[in-house]
Amino acid sequence: MVEDNKKESQQRTNEEEISIDFSKVKEKIKRFFGKKKAKEERKEERKNEEDISFDLQKMSSFFKHHQKWLIPVLFIFIAIVVSTYFRTMPAALPITEDWAQKTIYNFYQNQIEAQINQQYPNLPQQNRNALIQKDLQTVLEQNKEQIERDVAQLSQQYKNNFQDENGDAYIIDIDSYLWYSQARNVINHGHLGDKIIDGQSYFSLRNGRLGKVSSLQLHPYFAAYWYKVFHLFDSSVSLMKAFLFLPAVIIGLALIPAFFIGRRLAGNVSGFFAAMLLAVNGPVLTRSSADTDPQNILFPLIIVWLFVEAFTAKKQTARWLLSSAAGLFVGLYAITWSGWSHIFLVVLIAISMCLAFEIGKRFIQNKYKFQSKILTTTSCKSYFLLLIGFIVSSGIFVSIFQNTALFLNVFSRITRFTTLKAVGVKSIWPNVLTTVAEFNTTSFSNIISQHGGKLFFLIAMMGIIILLVNRKKMDAWNIGYVVSSGLYYIIMLSLSEKLNNPLTFIIFAGLPVLAGLCKVIYLQEEETIFIYPFLLAIWIFTTAYAFSKGIRFSILMGAPFSIAAGVTLGIAYQRLSSWIDKGLHINKHVSRVLVFAALALLLIAPFSTAKNIAKNEIPGMNDGWFEALTKIKEDSTRALITSWWDFGHWFVAIAERMVTFDGGDQGERIHWVGKTLLTNNEAEAVGILRMLNCAQETAPHKLDEFTGDSLRSITILYDIFYCG
Repeated sequence: MVEDNKKESQQRTNEEEISIDFSKVKEKIKRFFGKKKAKEERKEERKNEEDISFDLQKMSSFFKHHQKWLIPVLFIFIAIVVSTYFRTMPAALPITEDWAQKTIYNFYQNQIEAQINQQYPNLPQQNRNALIQKDLQTVLEQNKEQIERDVAQLSQQYKNNFQDENGDAYIIDIDSYLWYSQARNVINHGHLGDKIIDGQSYFSLRNGRLGKVSSLQLHPYFAAYWYKVFHLFDSSVSLMKAFLFLPAVIIGLALIPAFFIGRRLAGNVSGFFAAMLLAVNGPVLTRSSADTDPQNILFPLIIVWLFVEAFTAKKQTARWLLSSAAGLFVGLYAITWSGWSHIFLVVLIAISMCLAFEIGKRFIQNKYKFQSKILTTTSCKSYFLLLIGFIVSSGIFVSIFQNTALFLNVFSRITRFTTLKAVGVKSIWPNVLTTVAEFNTTSFSNIISQHGGKLFFLIAMMGIIILLVNRKKMDAWNIGYVVSSGLYYIIMLSLSEKLNNPLTFIIFAGLPVLAGLCKVIYLQEEETIFIYPFLLAIWIFTTAYAFSKGIRFSILMGAPFSIAAGVTLGIAYQRLSSWIDKGLHINKHVSRVLVFAALALLLIAPFSTAKNIAKNEIPGMNDGWFEALTKIKEDSTRALITSWWDFGHWFVAIAERMVTFDGGDQGERIHWVGKTLLTNNEAEAVGILRMLNCAQETAPHKLDEFTGDSLRSITILYDIFYCG
């Protein structure tokens, strides 16, 4: 028995030893393969690190070799993204969230206030307010999730009031509805009207029962084809939604020439800031609706860009082609906006002044003796050929797209603009522009504040001054000129409240520019390129004058203002980064990044303003209007709607019924409709409406054929109205 136990014990011991031996073998094998796996992992890790390093090197090398086009593309892309963000923000109606939050908070605050007043009727108001705010914060914290749900729900209710059945926000402004209806005609009928009469396109819903000839307009065609492109990517998109995004598209395109103009004047950074400042410019953003206003940014910039490129082109063939292209866009601009001539005249005056200045400079250098060889100098010939090419090409294309008479009368438009709102000068009929809010005037101090305030106005004006400086030779003369001009503009801006007369402002603002020209002549600085400061100065000063004639023209100043400011910031970037690199011995790439970041901080204030503008934009149209107009459309066929002209475009676009007059077609009807709204005599009002319903305002003109006296014809008509 004992022996059996010994044998059994010995057997277990052997088995344990075998087991231990196997476990050791297993551990060794595991350790061996573990080391092998660890080696493989470390090898793979090193390989990945090498791949990453190699990829970074490849990217760095690619960027270094292609930075000439990569940097412009990156800068333009950033500017377009920023512009698109702010211009599409109103489509989401973000302001409704603030409305909802304020409503919910006020609800709780009113309840708490009632309880506090009931519990502590004799407590001083200041103490009660403190208790109310304390209890309100407690309620808001304790019911945070519920309040957030209530705010979101109420915000959506507010949003629904400004959205169509597709959930798309209505178009922001009224005027855009004219282009909406014409773009719809292009899509449905292939032309701007809804019928063809005697070979002409007519829009039967405008100008009462007479209809209106649809003159060639580029903007609705642009909008219609933008909708078709949008529709390719999203088949559910409505024309209304396409119009909401139209301003972002047009301004996005405008940022491209803005960048390249700034780049030509002072490098890539100048182009970047020119594009960015334009993207967030207050007046430009405010008027960035689907109306023609964004086109008033796009076309002038394209024209100026092509002209600048024509000026800098080395080959004469390229100059002719580019100046002809500028003329082509002048012609296209002429079928986009009636005020097209302003940019044509700006460029024309700039070239003419450069030519005159060059001749004058040569005349002085020739000891005040005029010789024919002055006119044959390379610079004079260059200016002259550029002038002729631009005038001829513009004349040809304006004549093709519009008519020759319109181009030939371009200078008389200046006189007409100065008397834009004159009443009773050429006609006894009222001037409709006196009733248009966007033609209200404003002070020059307000112009400065709208374009970023005194700091940015100073930066912009210094851009013109810097272009008159020989940057390759910054001697005492040039440094003194820049410093004294800066001090002058600072003093001028401090007195801006007293410089509200347009001509006074332009004269005072132009004095440093004139001083710069005298400096160039005196020092015989041949390297200075006059066309750039001339162009920017004339562009800014003329649009500033236009601004004084109506706030709607504020948008015209946005482009030259942004470019001029971009020039200053671009030159500041070059000088400061060079100084830090050489003076402080900091790596040039680091110094450039630091300076760029510091200058970019200046964009914080414009960004904040832009966000505030975009956030507070809401459509004028709402469900109440839309449903009422839809009801008119469904319950009538040949109805004619007569109201004040403000809402005429809504009637045409939504109700699709004839209107007596609208925001783009008032004429003398402003008198007759105004009279119907003011008179206490029902017979008179009915008589006027009958006349307008039949033949609009043609009746007094028919009587003029017999009376020869407009006032007498009107008196006869009123006698008829009174008789019923």
